[in-house]
Amino acid sequence: KLGEAGDLLSGGSYGSGTLENEYGGVFFYGVHQTEMLLNAFGYDVEAALTSVGNGGLTTASLMYPNGFVATMSILAENSPGFGMDAVGNKTAIHMPIKMDKVPYLESTKTFLHMFETGEEPLSHDQLLKPVQVLEAIEKSITSGTVEKVDA
Repeated sequence: KLGEAGDLLSGGSYGSGTLENEYGGVFFYGVHQTEMLLNAFGYDVEAALTSVGNGGLTTASLMYPNGFVATMSILAENSPGFGMDAVGNKTAIHMPIKMDKVPYLESTKTFLHMFETGEEPLSHDQLLKPVQVLEAIEKSITSGTVEKVDA
């Protein structure tokens, strides 16, 4: 549906997550939103700026070289699930992410295909970039400033 929006002006995602937990902080649930944003808007994120608000709301702005900004809303409580939005010069799109009826079936099929054929389903950049973006988000939480995404 992104093509319907026209020239993209902004984009975003929302979903559950916390900055402090026993599973590695923002990396635990943050990886889902990060992967969604990179898949939708591109892997060439240059920097991140994180803002921590009251009530557990955290936003992370991902900055692209062309000036585009995608914003993650990390909701510590009461999140209705995950979703995405995009605003273009023609229209705005908002889509909740529907969960699969069998949540791990498709990823299991993907892994099995990889083991059977030796074909990697994702490029190395697609695997590493979300981690690099999350590292910049984590650094920005501490510094309160814009942090570059390591290449």
